[in-house]
Amino acid sequence: MAVSKKNLAFSNKSPRDAVSVLFAHRGESGARRTCRLHQHAFWQLEVMLEGEIALRLPGGVAHRFPAGRAILFPPGVSHGFDYPDSRVRWATFKFDAACPAVQAQPLWLQRSGCLALLVRCLVASVAEPRSRATAIQAGVLAAVLAGALPAAPPAATTELVRRAREAIESSQGRTLGVAELAAELHVSPGHLASLFRRETGGSLKRAIDEARTRRAVQLLTFTNLRIGEVAAELGFPDGCEFSRFIRRRAGRSPSGIRKSVDVSKTGAG
Repeated sequence: MAVSKKNLAFSNKSPRDAVSVLFAHRGESGARRTCRLHQHAFWQLEVMLEGEIALRLPGGVAHRFPAGRAILFPPGVSHGFDYPDSRVRWATFKFDAACPAVQAQPLWLQRSGCLALLVRCLVASVAEPRSRATAIQAGVLAAVLAGALPAAPPAATTELVRRAREAIESSQGRTLGVAELAAELHVSPGHLASLFRRETGGSLKRAIDEARTRRAVQLLTFTNLRIGEVAAELGFPDGCEFSRFIRRRAGRSPSGIRKSVDVSKTGAG
């Protein structure tokens, strides 16, 4: 079956608006095909409505993208898709936003809670008349950004803390201790940890561990990498240490996280 798309909403850019919806459409495909790696100068929210496709990111790892999931691509983030020969449906929202892209990686949105409700509102908005749909989508997308993006650092944040945050995010969850980070920034570990706590109210070690946990859960959930391969990807010396770290941080073992994904995928429970 050939690919078909239904255009739903368009709008002109307006610098007065926090979000300007550029394009929204709902797509359907039943033919095996590949959308190669590409990037945009604007934001993109992709929502899977039926079936499952593979998401491609730089590095060659394929991430599962099943129905019920939504992902947000900041400007400049390369991505591509592999479509199967079975029926799949999706919705896409492309938009400009008056906020910076705070990280150079996609953001998977939660399947429950406020963000999931907002995504459902976006999908439902396509049935509205075009002018009304565009206004609704602009407001809801602004709320999605507010809920999905990391909280902005305090205005008084120094250049050093900003660089520390950037280094933590760009590490992609790989081994990055406080001493290693301090050496990269050419300061002492004690000074960096103290400054980070004073300006953010949180521990630098905890911020590193949280970023590492998010990346681990993402790899366990959306890739077919073996657990040992995920541990190696994140710089753990062995699977046992990785399992202890994940159980302590996420409250479940790596295999437990993966099993919960498999159960969700089959519709059990």
